[in-house]
Amino acid sequence: MEVIIYDSSPQITDRLADMIAEARNDVQVYKSSSYDEVVKMLEGCKPDVVVLEYRLSARSPLDIMVKARKLNSKVVTIMLAGYINAYIRKQCKMMKPDFLYDKYHEFEKVSAVINSIHTNY
Repeated sequence: MEVIIYDSSPQITDRLADMIAEARNDVQVYKSSSYDEVVKMLEGCKPDVVVLEYRLSARSPLDIMVKARKLNSKVVTIMLAGYINAYIRKQCKMMKPDFLYDKYHEFEKVSAVINSIHTNY
């Protein structure tokens, strides 16, 4: 199973990768804070899960979701937002990620989702 984590915070990507590794040592995790780098990662592997930060510079996480879904129609997308309000919920409803979590208060749910997906993989 392959997971890509795309977030502007190295602390977030590192902690998520550690949590996933603690739960599953047979999951390959790729980390990126660069749009161009994550696009190359998508081309190099077909991830089963993509974790995206809602607010990343001018480049939209929607672009990454579209690219990931073209490569793997069954990819699970998890959107992380620093603050979830009505506007962000509306935007994510249009983007249709599989999961939307507050990156500071629901962080641990990402690892649980990946563990659940891996169990059914």
